[in-house]
Amino acid sequence: IERQIYLNTQLEQLVLGKPVEYQGASMAAAHADLAINMEQFNAVVEAAYNACERTNITYYTCNYLIAALAPFTDDIVTH
Repeated sequence: IERQIYLNTQLEQLVLGKPVEYQGASMAAAHADLAINMEQFNAVVEAAYNACERTNITYYTCNYLIAALAPFTDDIVTH
């Protein structure tokens, strides 16, 4: 779990334009065998918004992060 948190943090920094060398697998490779559908994907997005609210991250900042991850939808949703 600690490694996943570390990689997620790196990925967030990367998509937000920070100079980070991402050490994880590509989005497509990491999600290829998970058969994630759009409903499951949307549930994760909703959970991310809820996490932003719980941690008092502004709606704008949260929206910015989720929008930055949106281009990876086709790599994540495989089913």
